[in-house]
Amino acid sequence: MARIEADDVPTPSSVPAPRAFVLEKLATLWTFVRDYCIPAEEEVEAFLGAVAPAGDRRRFDVVPPSIDSLKRRARALGLWNVWADKHMCELARARASAGDGPCGAKLAEEIVAELPSEPLTVAEYAILADVMGRSDLASVACNW
Repeated sequence: MARIEADDVPTPSSVPAPRAFVLEKLATLWTFVRDYCIPAEEEVEAFLGAVAPAGDRRRFDVVPPSIDSLKRRARALGLWNVWADKHMCELARARASAGDGPCGAKLAEEIVAELPSEPLTVAEYAILADVMGRSDLASVACNW
């Protein structure tokens, strides 16, 4: 599990320069990962360990409460589904069931309503994904 050692926001070096709003999102994401996701990793592992040992599929049958808390925080910070774009959401909406579940129409509508005005480029998303990859929980917290 990767650990963040520095207190400063990482700077991208091998990709085209990101737009200003992406750099702002990067700073927000870095703080979220450092201050919330990484500290929650031990708590989540302890919760899952009480359900079943590592490698046991029963661990996938439950969602630790701290994951829901991280998802709410990520969403409030504008970090939820940063990879989504209007085209992808329109496809999801067309395939959505009538229910409220993970493929439900209600969720599809919420996603479309929260999309940024400009979608990220692949290079911009890569910068954010690099930071999310520093915690086992960040990508879970920031996605459906």
